[in-house]
Amino acid sequence: AADELRHRVGEICSDATARQCTVATFHSFCLRVLRRHLPRHQQRYGYSEGFTICARDEQQEILNGCLDLWLAGPAGAREKEELKQRGEQARAVTVRSLAKAIEQLKTAAANSAVDDRLTFVANHYRACMQRSNMLDFSDLLLLAIRLFEEVDGVAESYRSQFSAVFIDEFQDTTVLQLHLVRLLGCARVTV
Repeated sequence: AADELRHRVGEICSDATARQCTVATFHSFCLRVLRRHLPRHQQRYGYSEGFTICARDEQQEILNGCLDLWLAGPAGAREKEELKQRGEQARAVTVRSLAKAIEQLKTAAANSAVDDRLTFVANHYRACMQRSNMLDFSDLLLLAIRLFEEVDGVAESYRSQFSAVFIDEFQDTTVLQLHLVRLLGCARVTV
């Protein structure tokens, strides 16, 4: 996606100007921010310099393990029996819905009523990700935003670099991504 965007920027302006532009997806931009600043704040955020990005299949595996922990406890016994009767496809749907619910929970888009299972699985998922020094895609945005909001000088160092931000396909921009742009405090945001 970033390569296509870089090509499109090159078509709009001169090559010299295009080379001076920072062209990135939201996730790749946040990854650069985290690689640069997170090592100095690893105690605060729980991730060290060599963190990795969790692929979707790894995320599913971790969530399966967290779900197993829930199902092994007394509160999950009934659900365990239901999933056993409905088969592997039902379990896969459950894991996918947990992944979506955890992302909504992390981005404060979840309903105020959060069930015990989601809370249990989300807490174990977060702990497992930190122990493994892994971030998922929503973590990239969330941690970059936290760095901008909580660490003096980080947002300012980027604000001084950008006088404008061009957002391609703005209709696909999430609330988190828009919040990130606002934290950059750019004088102009072009859609």
